[in-house]
Amino acid sequence: MTSIIVSTIILLLVVGINYGVMKLAEKDPGIISGFKMSEDPQQRERDRIWLNRLFSYMRRANIATLIGGAIGIVSGLQIIYILSLIIPISIAVMLAYARRDTGSQKKGGNTVMLITILAVLLIVTMPILYLSRSNLEVSFSDDMMEISGLYGREIPLSDINEVTLCNSLPEISLRTNGFSLGDTCLGHFRTTEGKNIILFTHSDKYFVRITQNDGTTHYLSYRDKEATEQLLKRIQEKLPQP
Repeated sequence: MTSIIVSTIILLLVVGINYGVMKLAEKDPGIISGFKMSEDPQQRERDRIWLNRLFSYMRRANIATLIGGAIGIVSGLQIIYILSLIIPISIAVMLAYARRDTGSQKKGGNTVMLITILAVLLIVTMPILYLSRSNLEVSFSDDMMEISGLYGREIPLSDINEVTLCNSLPEISLRTNGFSLGDTCLGHFRTTEGKNIILFTHSDKYFVRITQNDGTTHYLSYRDKEATEQLLKRIQEKLPQP
């Protein structure tokens, strides 16, 4: 619940600040970086048309940011939320400047700008999508269990106090230092009861819960239920015998 409230506040702040800046710019276009109304009548009219275009783009971007951000919050898909905060306003500004008529605009400038925007969007989203589709990687040495990948860590086998299979995760209230997208949760999270836990989960049910001697708790899961059950057996076989 806390993370939803914080995300909603950030979303409203971004939209509100953008709206406020746009209103100030309508009253005083001089606050726009690099912009100055021309003294030439013809260019001044082109400047006025461009300003109206910029404000129109920004209003649409604000609506897209608000809708996309709300969808990201409700669905729990962090990538949609983050991209909604960044992409619409960035595209609006870049498109407006690409279509600014200064009398010397090169032909094909809009196409180049759109291709650049799409390329940047692809570069940003591909690593996140890759992480969301990855799977758990666990390996063992004589005295150590190693979890590979983002937020990966080593757990001494002698430090494992308890390992069990459970059907659900505790209710999460806050992502303190982690990544989450769909069923994939990696890193440090806090439960509604205030307990810090570490997640390496790639499913919505069936998890291996590992509790260390100091109380640190990990939850691990593969996308496949059988693989998660096999992981439990592998850990139990590797644990030092009393």
